[in-house]
Amino acid sequence: MSNWGPKGLSLTLALGASVLLVATTLSVPVTNRITVFTVTDDTVQAEFGLWGAYYRNLRSGSYETTSPALGYTLHTQWLSLLSNDDARSVNAAVQTLSRGVVLAPLSAALGTITAVMGVLAMGLASPVLGMVAFVRLVLAGLLGCVAFLLILTLGLFVRSRLLPASNGAYAVHLGNGASLSLGASILWMLAIALTLFSNCAGAAGAASKSSDDSSSVFQKASECTAATPFTDLPVRQPRRAKYASSY
Repeated sequence: MSNWGPKGLSLTLALGASVLLVATTLSVPVTNRITVFTVTDDTVQAEFGLWGAYYRNLRSGSYETTSPALGYTLHTQWLSLLSNDDARSVNAAVQTLSRGVVLAPLSAALGTITAVMGVLAMGLASPVLGMVAFVRLVLAGLLGCVAFLLILTLGLFVRSRLLPASNGAYAVHLGNGASLSLGASILWMLAIALTLFSNCAGAAGAASKSSDDSSSVFQKASECTAATPFTDLPVRQPRRAKYASSY
């Protein structure tokens, strides 16, 4: 298993990104320790996650935790500085954006499957498993990055609308869930880049044993696509029909 180090590291990064997204998924209201964004003023502290919110009155100590759901809205009985008109316009967008963050657990699930398939591809030296694992890696990274952008957009949108609506009374801050999703996006990009690098390095190393130093740049560049990820095995090319001349 040549280049086990870089390949194993890329799979470890993918698994690490999945763990970060799982932690993000276990945000409010599943656990109050992880939040996507928070809204506070002198009397109320509201913490929002992927599936709902936790509201607490800082004076009376009363609180409410919403039931986990795909898509949620801001409750005006707690955020009383919002007018009904402002709440309607804000909640229409908040509900749409909060539904989109379901991509975070999907990315985490794909990343875990990718890590397992990548190990199997290296262990069994299977080009098919290697290619499927790489496609899943790219897809998981794409979903993870989109999930982070949705989380960031959700927090920034609520901030841009609540500050003028409350005349600056509400303070809106991104939570640690946004930081976790950002870290996952970075790990996804590193995992994909490292996989491509190890694939090119392995293919180039194998090709250098059977070619001279006078290879063209285009030939060397084509070596990266001539081997499947996680295996360094050549991609099977269709056999070319040979026609014997009758003359």
